[in-house]
Amino acid sequence: MINIMIAISIFLTEVAKCLIFFKYYLKEDFKRFWSIPVSFILYIIMLYFGLPEALSAIVVCVITLSFMTQKVYGKIILGVVILDSIAEIIMIFVRKVPIKSGDSLSEGQCYLVTNIMVIVSLLLFKQLQNIKSMRNIRISSNIIYVTLGGVAWFMTLSVALLQYMQQYVQNKIEEILIDLFSTVAFFSVFIVVFMVLHIYYLNERLKEAYHLECSLKEAQEAYYKILLDKEEETRKYRHDLSNHMICLKQIVGQGQLEDVKTYIDSMYQNFDSIKNKVYDTGNDIFNIMLNHYLGMDIPNLKFRITGKITKRINADNFTLCTIFSNILQNAIEELNRNHGENVLLWIKISDGDSNVKIQICNNSVEKDIKSGKIETQKLDKENHGIGLKNVTKAITECHGMLELDYADGMFIADIYLPYEVEE
Repeated sequence: MINIMIAISIFLTEVAKCLIFFKYYLKEDFKRFWSIPVSFILYIIMLYFGLPEALSAIVVCVITLSFMTQKVYGKIILGVVILDSIAEIIMIFVRKVPIKSGDSLSEGQCYLVTNIMVIVSLLLFKQLQNIKSMRNIRISSNIIYVTLGGVAWFMTLSVALLQYMQQYVQNKIEEILIDLFSTVAFFSVFIVVFMVLHIYYLNERLKEAYHLECSLKEAQEAYYKILLDKEEETRKYRHDLSNHMICLKQIVGQGQLEDVKTYIDSMYQNFDSIKNKVYDTGNDIFNIMLNHYLGMDIPNLKFRITGKITKRINADNFTLCTIFSNILQNAIEELNRNHGENVLLWIKISDGDSNVKIQICNNSVEKDIKSGKIETQKLDKENHGIGLKNVTKAITECHGMLELDYADGMFIADIYLPYEVEE
């Protein structure tokens, strides 16, 4: 009777453990709850044929979860492995607990106690997560990677120790099993390390993309504000235009031609200031970045732009933002470091049939350019060059070309980008 109660309790706690973990930690919703009693019948059948309670409970839980979830088999396997690993750690200590007779708990009793402790641990940890002060805790990514590295090292050491102990094994079958287990374990460690490195580099790229997206959003907002301001000034200018015509007519009627010229010059200056408020290159991303960086206060800046992009460049907005933002940022930083009476920034756009050449020139101190790399004046030499590397990589990925040069006190960046092929 006691064994039956233990077997039933193992099944119930195993199901409860899995449901709690998948619900609160893997964010899975459940349906088809009828699969639980069906799985219980399967569990009884497995016990009838002599399979261990723990193994039977794990098998039926995997089957139950496959019915109750959206058949996310990867999550199911991951969840069961995590829960089983936690249970094995706890069971090491549970097996050491003596009872009144001096004996240890049976295997079924150990697994039942372990399941209860796992359930309590999951609920307690979830409760801690709900505490506001605990939600604000952030674990450094470096700590995570160091921990994972330590785990991989410990796994390797454990398997190496198992290999060392193989010399004391007399049974040939056990030797074969140890070799097989060691091979699989070493291969698993390799996969874990590979996946950690892959996740690390993917995370770095996502962080880079996030920061770039934030910069683009900020620049877009500033660009749209400039457009709205330009529209407002144009509306005011258009509103006053009829009054200006009346004044001009009166001045002409009085024969004051010099005053007419002065008045027209004044009108043209106002119109020119509105016209130059927003620079149009023919590409939205280039417009946003250009107007964003030219909106910064640069003393004595003389800016000139010629040409226009007439077709769609064969690159997505993220790539174009990487190219234009870094090139323009480097140019503006250089201009701010080298103040003088003539602070020059020239952009020349040369439109071709299949590509466009964008030349960006700014006055600069002499640069040492070798293989596309520039000797920096920045104090933070270790982190300098990342922007230019990103530009080179982005241009290469869209099958373009970047050429850097220094001549007559001007730093010159020639960017060649292909147009989309018209079908």
